[in-house]
Order: sequence, then C-alpha cells, then structure tokens
Amino acid sequence: MSKAPDNRKWLGAVVRLGGSAVLLTLVVRLALRENFAAVTSRINGREIAVLLAGFACVHLGGLCKWRLLVRSADAGLPFVYAAQCYAAGLFGNIFLPSVIGGDMISTGMAMRRSSNKMGVVMGTIANRVLDFSALILITTGGMLHPGTWGLVTHSHLFRSSVAGAACVFAGAVGSPRRRLPRFITFRWRRLLVSVRRVGRSMAAKPGVFALGFAASLVLQTSFLLMNYWVGTLCGLHVGLAAWLFAWPLAKFIAFLPISQGGFGTREFALAGLLVPFSAKPELVVAVGLVWDVILVITGLLGGVIALVLSRFSRVRFTPAVVSK
Repeated sequence: MSKAPDNRKWLGAVVRLGGSAVLLTLVVRLALRENFAAVTSRINGREIAVLLAGFACVHLGGLCKWRLLVRSADAGLPFVYAAQCYAAGLFGNIFLPSVIGGDMISTGMAMRRSSNKMGVVMGTIANRVLDFSALILITTGGMLHPGTWGLVTHSHLFRSSVAGAACVFAGAVGSPRRRLPRFITFRWRRLLVSVRRVGRSMAAKPGVFALGFAASLVLQTSFLLMNYWVGTLCGLHVGLAAWLFAWPLAKFIAFLPISQGGFGTREFALAGLLVPFSAKPELVVAVGLVWDVILVITGLLGGVIALVLSRFSRVRFTPAVVSK
C-alpha cells in the first residue's frame, strides 16, 4: 500500500530534476548568445563584496523576522539555534524544490528544539505568507505606477502579463477564504487550512504581524533593488518601475515546485515579463545567471555558518521546562 506514495515522490523528484535540467540548458544557451563572459566581466570584486554584504544584512533581518513570528506563536527558540536553522535553510534552497525547500529544513530543525512544534510551523507559514503579501503589494504598485505604462513598448504583451498576474493574485487571495473544491488534494487542503489558521492568528496579534509585514516589505524591496543594480551593472537598462512590476511576479512564479531551488523558472519568468519593456531576453537571462551565482554563494556560506553555529547552539541552548 505504501508503494504508490513512494512512487509519486520519486516521480515528483524526477520531474523537478528533469525540469531543472531542461530550464538550465535553455538558460545557458540564451546566456551564451549574449556573451555571458562579457556580461560578468562588467562586475568587479568590490561590487560582488558589496552585494554579499547586502545579502548578509537582508538575511539577518529575515532571521529576526522569522524568529519574531515563531515566538509570537508561543514557540521559544534561542537566537543562536534560530540562526543555525535559518542558515541551514539557505543552504537547502540550493538543492530542494522551489525556494520553499529551505523552509522545510529550517522548520524541521527548529521543531526538534522547541516544545511547541505547531507554533514553529505556524510561525514559518506566517513568515512566508507575509513575504507573499509583500511581493503582491510591490508588483501591484509597479503595475499601477504611471511610469510603468510609460516604459511599455509592446502594450499587448503587457496587458497579457497584467491579466495573468490578476488571475494569480485572485487565486492566492481568494482561495483561503472560500470553500475548497473537491478536486484539491488533501495535501493542499491541509496547507490552505494552515494558512487560514495563520490569518486568524494575525487578527489576534495585529501589532506583531504589522511589524512582520513591514519587515517583509523592506526586505523584498532590498532584494529587488540589489537585483536591479546587478542588471544595471551588466548593461540591462530597464526603468525601475518595470522592475517593480516584473521582479516580484517572477519571484512569485519561482515558488512553483517545478525546478530545484527555482533555478531556471525565475530567469525565464523575468525575461518574459520584461519583454514588453524592450528588454533583450538573452541579456535578462544572463543577468539572472549572475544573480543565481550570488544566491549559490550565499547558500554555501549559509551551510558553513550553520556548521559553525552547531557547536555554539549545543552549549547555549537550555531545553524549556514544561510545568506540570
């Protein structure tokens, strides 16, 4: 009886690996058309160091936000061990399906050291829901910004992108509030029910979640501005208003579990969304590869940090005593 689920897991893994291989092959072919070596040569060591420092600051903020939400769900988690879990999640983002794979590692590790396991899960889901909400707000602002429409050169493509984004947002916002259709599997039903619980928790603690949402907005905007800077350094001169629309939506699409770590999916989505603004798809993909290299470096550093912090967390962590 257990062979069918196991077969489905293996099939899903094979599909994701195959999808990643196909997408990355196409990405590399497109990047080579744009002379990828010439694109990367425009970024020097000092600029890479600044980018890595920016990533470190943003992820430190992300760590504090995640721990705040976990603690708001009555799940105690020492800072050192929370940092270890978060850093291990960054490392896992390189190998696991979509960019949610790292959340699974962070949550699993945190559940081993917290007496309130469901609180850890709810805090992690709340963290991701707030990130989704921030991405929706940013891309909606970019969509409605007058400067965005002024940059459009292919209006029919832009209208199609806006219509697709509206459908995605309507499904994301409306599904947790409506009665779930019967064809939705139990796995997804359980996830949407968890999102509903997070929504009720947010209503009970509006101050904490308002702070968390503000942090998500700042952190996601920081990532956007860094990616925009990378694009400018590589010769991709597209207005910031266009990035406000395209980048969050491409990142939203990268959450789909069709590739490992979202690699390939994000690049193609961003290239397609910037086409209405006269951006060369080859150059956009090349910029995406540069960004992926930075993400991989960050993930590897996260693995090293998690390994180093594992020694300190064992010493400083004191298990919570549950009163009888």
